[in-house]
Amino acid sequence: MKEAYQHILIAFDGSVQSEKALEHSLFLAELADGKVTIAQVLDPLIEYYPDDPKIIEEEQEAYSIIQQKIKGLPEEKIEIVVMRGNPKDKLVELAEKKKVDLVVMGATSKHGIKRVIIGSTTSHVINQCPCNVLVIR
Repeated sequence: MKEAYQHILIAFDGSVQSEKALEHSLFLAELADGKVTIAQVLDPLIEYYPDDPKIIEEEQEAYSIIQQKIKGLPEEKIEIVVMRGNPKDKLVELAEKKKVDLVVMGATSKHGIKRVIIGSTTSHVINQCPCNVLVIR
């Protein structure tokens, strides 16, 4: 029998679905006494100006928002990663690099169209990720 998920990657973008993905993931990690990596991938177009104060502020704000969501939880079991680039590629790369057992993400992103059943980023991660992917609606 397969062991419970020991390391879960959560794709977070501030959307309602990613909030639900965060809740589900934290619950699963707690059950298995596992750890989580919460990742937010920001606008790739701005990655070319890393020293711009607005860029630094946006990254710090993204980090702070995630910190508020996990306030009171054991810090040693949670890692926050804020990065820039194409979310499709960055999430798959991070899942491979961290050797996670599970990726949890919303069906569509913050900017997704409601009539779309599954977003292109989610679809890409499902098809390219080396581990299981749990999609939250």
